Amino acid sequence: MDPFFFVTLPDGTKQRLMRFDAISALPAALTSLMGISSSQLDLIRLPVGRTVTLMQSGTVPDGAKTRLPDITSSDDQVIKVGRVVRRGAGEQTVEARATGDGFAWLSCMAGGAGTGTPLGVCVGKFDNHTDMAIDMIADAFRNGDAVKIVQLQRLLDSNFDNLFNENSNANERQWGPLACGTVAKVGGIKSFSSKTDYAYHSYHMPLKKVESRSDVTYRPGVITRAAAAIKAKLKTGVPVLVGVVYNPSTAMLSGGELEVTRGGGHTVLIVGCDAGGTKFLYIDPYPKSSHLRYEGGMSRSPFSQTCEFLGTFEIGDLYGRTGILRQSAGSVGILSELEIVSGPKA
Repeated sequence: MDPFFFVTLPDGTKQRLMRFDAISALPAALTSLMGISSSQLDLIRLPVGRTVTLMQSGTVPDGAKTRLPDITSSDDQVIKVGRVVRRGAGEQTVEARATGDGFAWLSCMAGGAGTGTPLGVCVGKFDNHTDMAIDMIADAFRNGDAVKIVQLQRLLDSNFDNLFNENSNANERQWGPLACGTVAKVGGIKSFSSKTDYAYHSYHMPLKKVESRSDVTYRPGVITRAAAAIKAKLKTGVPVLVGVVYNPSTAMLSGGELEVTRGGGHTVLIVGCDAGGTKFLYIDPYPKSSHLRYEGGMSRSPFSQTCEFLGTFEIGDLYGRTGILRQSAGSVGILSELEIVSGPKA
């Protein structure tokens, strides 16, 4: 197999770095800068000053034998290769330090020529999503953990095989179908905080039956307090699991409360908010239930595609009711308007 770079996930899976399927998916500035001729390239985004450990797999010919390739950087002022340690007949670890703003290649070299798949490395400042004072996705990139960066790149580029997709083969094998709450929780633990956990306190008034969305109502001030509770938890560095509804019905009721684990309910993970605590950034485990282009990141290598696993909530009107913590109009996907009905104690 031709040499390539990868990271090892906590479960032992070897995850190749973010794969682009076509040159058109890469920022035009990169293709013109480097004269790209390959139809497939790998990429990682790193913050300045961080050192990451990557894995490299694959050998190159050496006479009648084979050996591991030399690893070089196209620009030491951007990414500098440090210690390289052999880990077996066909693998080695590579320490790489992001030394300065810019773009460079890490390449596998043999006989003075590159071989296999090079790794594009973008180094620079990673900004929060627009208007988000707290953005745990951006924080994870800034912290420089290569495994988390690769997982989040796959999420933001809407790769179906990402950590937060409840319908991915890996998640369905481990958790079964429709495991949105578990997938959101586990994803939160692996990507953001080990303290990620459920806290489903109901926000709506007690219900006896639900014939339409307008039947779901809230006492004055409850939604404002709920938003404040979500923001307060985010400020501690812990993402927030919230229960939402998209098709509430009497069949969802238990003791007068909407059970979001039943049909018509759903769970998402809030990972950011604006300064006022009135707009929230969230990850949605159900594909295409939400969509939003992530506007944070690096200007040199933006996330140009709309993410089918991301959205925002805001306080607004919905189905004749005012002051609802609802899915922003621009984020609405295939499950109609999501509405937060439970979460941290308000």
